Amino acid sequence: MGVDPVAKEGLQTMCRGWEGFVVATISVLIFYLIAAYARKSLNILVITQGVHARASLSKLQLFFFTMVVIWVVVAVLTWTGKLTSLPGDVVVLLGIGAAGTAGGKFAAVAKKRLEFENWAWLIQKRWIKKSIERGPNDRTPEFGDLLRTGGEFDIGKFQLLAFSLVVGAALVYFIALGEGVSDLSDFKIPGAYLSLIGLSQATYIGGKVVGPSTEGDLNKKLTEVRGLETDFVKAVEKAWSEPDSGKVRSLNEARAVAPEEYRAYRMHAEEAATMVGECTGNPVSGARIEAGIPGLPQTS
Repeated sequence: MGVDPVAKEGLQTMCRGWEGFVVATISVLIFYLIAAYARKSLNILVITQGVHARASLSKLQLFFFTMVVIWVVVAVLTWTGKLTSLPGDVVVLLGIGAAGTAGGKFAAVAKKRLEFENWAWLIQKRWIKKSIERGPNDRTPEFGDLLRTGGEFDIGKFQLLAFSLVVGAALVYFIALGEGVSDLSDFKIPGAYLSLIGLSQATYIGGKVVGPSTEGDLNKKLTEVRGLETDFVKAVEKAWSEPDSGKVRSLNEARAVAPEEYRAYRMHAEEAATMVGECTGNPVSGARIEAGIPGLPQTS
């Protein structure tokens, strides 16, 4: 008794379908483990975290879309034996995610950047070792970072996350139904969805650009403190250059000959030191706050 050709073909198709699902899923897991190994963490929020140890929505979106596309391509390759071309809409989607990641990183870094003179002054004073940022182990990215801006729930981020998940799920569902096995280019994303995701990305990046910047305030404060230190040093040098100034050269003597300039410097320097301590997680010792007087030993 022979096997029904139609039934046989249906069984083979079903087997290829399951094989494609399994191979694609394993492939995605392998790529995920590669990313996890590079980042030394299995936590997806750590893998896609931003430059300041906060969960990055734009990076997570790009990572999610990349994994979805890998799954789809491998599944179709397993079913057909051919490497399918990517739909134009999917390429645009990946491009939006990449642009959002680059824009978000640029905005974050730009807002965290100190003027070189201020950075060098902090190094000289030994308030920081190299960077104004906390060490990588000082903070763990949280899911809430994806949906909050300045501690408040951000509806724009929520919108971006929601529609990204919907579009990614639609692509997987399209393949699962067998619609894209023969030609993946048939998959279309309505222009309104692409526009919405693109607008959400623009809003997300814009929020980073115009949002409050602690480091921007710190940069202004450091510039002010450096100016006050210069005023104090000039006042001390002027007093010590007078014929009857004596031979005493100490920090206490410097404070005595220019008390007003010293008090102004010290008050603002302590404020700046507090701000630096909040940024780095390492309080600045009182001895390092003292003004630097040429010819006097620096405090440790």
